[in-house]
Amino acid sequence: MPSGPWGRLKPVERDPLQSIGLPSKGDGSLLNPKTQEWYYNQTISRFLAFCTEAGDKDSIIRSFEALDIRAVDPTPATPYTRPPPGYRPSSTATSAAASSSTLAPEISATNASCFPQTLDSDSANAAPSPASSALSGTLKALRSIIPSSGPSTSMLAAIEDPDNTKSLQDVLMALRKLREGLVATKRADLFSIQAYIFSIRLSILAKHPESYHPAILHLLRYVAVWTPMVHSEIEEIAGYFMLDAACRRRDLTEAYFIRQDFNIRNKKLDRILKALAHDDYVSWQFSKKQVSRHCLKLMEWADDDLRLHTLKCFSRSYFNVDLPFLEFATGRKWDELKEKDKVGWELGDEEKVTIRKVRAK
Repeated sequence: MPSGPWGRLKPVERDPLQSIGLPSKGDGSLLNPKTQEWYYNQTISRFLAFCTEAGDKDSIIRSFEALDIRAVDPTPATPYTRPPPGYRPSSTATSAAASSSTLAPEISATNASCFPQTLDSDSANAAPSPASSALSGTLKALRSIIPSSGPSTSMLAAIEDPDNTKSLQDVLMALRKLREGLVATKRADLFSIQAYIFSIRLSILAKHPESYHPAILHLLRYVAVWTPMVHSEIEEIAGYFMLDAACRRRDLTEAYFIRQDFNIRNKKLDRILKALAHDDYVSWQFSKKQVSRHCLKLMEWADDDLRLHTLKCFSRSYFNVDLPFLEFATGRKWDELKEKDKVGWELGDEEKVTIRKVRAK
């Protein structure tokens, strides 16, 4: 039978992110180191396309919040365990910083020969390729997209229609597939560090603990043990780990344990922990103005409890309160307090909120 007519058929266009399945479901495509780097580049390209459709700063925040993610994480809290003996984050980071003092902050994959490579034979035999140089450019662009201080204005783009968040959902799912491939191949090099850091930052912005919590655990417990990390990166990821324990899982004991174990010395984070320990709503609101958007997203897990405590304190302590101070202490406008928190107080003239009336004798 002649095969000529078949050549006129148009090739099927397949989504590169969806063409590869989960390694845990039997798809072994992401068990190849080069395929992992290619898939990571495709994921970054999709995220850049998502950001290109942006409008302004506030709209992309609504796009992240429009994701169909349950507000309460049913995942059981995993107790933190110390890393293997011999792992010292501060000294490791110091040696890594000293050895790479002449390098740019954007470490490319071609520098991986200076550090321990992957643990499996396939990864160890992989030599730098042209894809590595492309990866270097991707990592440089990534640093400007989601820096450790928080998203830039150009990254904070927006999609008004919640249906358009499918691109962001595809990126999160692609990062999950990539993480499964990295875990299955026991890869622990500079590429895996950058992939995990990007995944953690993006998942925190999406408020998706099912993604960032296991990624943080694997990065700090396993990857950082075999490949030196810069001290600033260790402090950043460990700080997210500490805030997640304190705000989402409400375990201050574990949070202070993480702070001590990773030698976190950050006055802003210390103020957050102290505000939670003492239910200090004033210090809590001041702290929210000084931290990055990633930390702000993690603090949102404790907002409702602290707001409820603040309203109870006001109801037991004051007859009336100024409206600006009430909105500052609770972090919400008056209309939101009445609608979402069911506040039954009365707003009078001159922005005075009447909490209780003096009973006539």
